[in-house]
Amino acid sequence: MLAVSSRDIAVILRLSASVQWLLQNQEGSPVHAMPSIAAHLREQGLLPKWVERLLLTQPALFDRAFERLFAQVCARNSG
Repeated sequence: MLAVSSRDIAVILRLSASVQWLLQNQEGSPVHAMPSIAAHLREQGLLPKWVERLLLTQPALFDRAFERLFAQVCARNSG
């Protein structure tokens, strides 16, 4: 099981909208530059290596995990 720190969650939340936009082109398919973009974000310390791997190898799983985490954070902050 992966341990997800609050820093990881904060990074994911801050970058999610940008990553989602970067992952899609006009037709909704992945952009070919995404591996380079993800590597650059990781090298800058903005994207944990495990998130980079997940984005590149299993984007649908990333989407589901992000939606679940985001819902948990929203519920925690609203309650």
